[in-house]
Amino acid sequence: MAIPDPGPDAILASGEQAGETFVFKVEGVNLDRGQGAMLPIVSAPVEVERLTLFDTTLSGGGRSMRALKVVNTTGGALSPGPVTLYDGDLYAGEARFEHLSAGADQLLSYALDLDVEVVHQSKPSQHRLESVKVVKGVLELSRREKRTHRYHIRNRGKESRQVVVIQPREAGWDVVAPADRKATGRNWRFPLLVAGEAAMPLEIEEEHLQSQQVTLLHTSESALRLLVAEEGMEASMRKALEGVLARQRELEEVEQQIKVQQEELHRLEQEQARLRDNLKTAPGDSHFHARMLEKLDAVENRIEEVSGQAEKLRKELENGKAALEKELMQMS
Repeated sequence: MAIPDPGPDAILASGEQAGETFVFKVEGVNLDRGQGAMLPIVSAPVEVERLTLFDTTLSGGGRSMRALKVVNTTGGALSPGPVTLYDGDLYAGEARFEHLSAGADQLLSYALDLDVEVVHQSKPSQHRLESVKVVKGVLELSRREKRTHRYHIRNRGKESRQVVVIQPREAGWDVVAPADRKATGRNWRFPLLVAGEAAMPLEIEEEHLQSQQVTLLHTSESALRLLVAEEGMEASMRKALEGVLARQRELEEVEQQIKVQQEELHRLEQEQARLRDNLKTAPGDSHFHARMLEKLDAVENRIEEVSGQAEKLRKELENGKAALEKELMQMS
């Protein structure tokens, strides 16, 4: 990257940091009203490295691009704006600077690189149980999720090529391999030197630690079954959870029995109301009245019996839940 020599008589600017911005001061320039001028403010060499850039954050999953790594060695800041790039005397392409502070670097891609082919494949995520414990009835689990990105990079050119693969940085995910990597803002950079007419793999491994808390007393049977079947669970913890699951099934059976009793009680109360209405219309000395009294007596006896059974089951359920809660609070 270069700009024409402004000549010995050109007026250059001096720069200085001003809070969050960088101010260029130009002196010795006089313009009439309504006139404008383009003045060179920086004429200094910068550090440049040729490379091939494969940016997976772009739409379509990335393309191989010819690029430059530009390090701002001017001592001042470079303002954002368009950049025209030349390879010797030949036009190479267009790019755009972001704000580049002194000493910072930026990757400028400017044209497709037809010599370098990059194929990206992702493996399905893998989960591994790290730790399980119960604290005051709450099951605390830690799972480690691992995912792998594989790149097959082929350099069809005769010269070695420095390739940089860019991947987004996601919150909670840590890169564990390869060791040669650099974090920049929202992205990771992974450099790789590929010899001419050769191919090389690049494998990137990321891990994510996930925590989960489950209140065992209020966990459904289906959810608890999934926890019991969790791969990597210690045998002692699995056995304890199976015991909790068995107790929950017992309590659910009691709840189902209570539901059946309540449904029967509702039906009996409707029958009781119907019989009482019939008694109001039947003569007191009639055979029909006697039959209704007999049926009403049987229904009311059954109501009393079912109500007693339901109350007994409710107490059993209440005591069972209290015992299970106490047991869960003592688990570790």
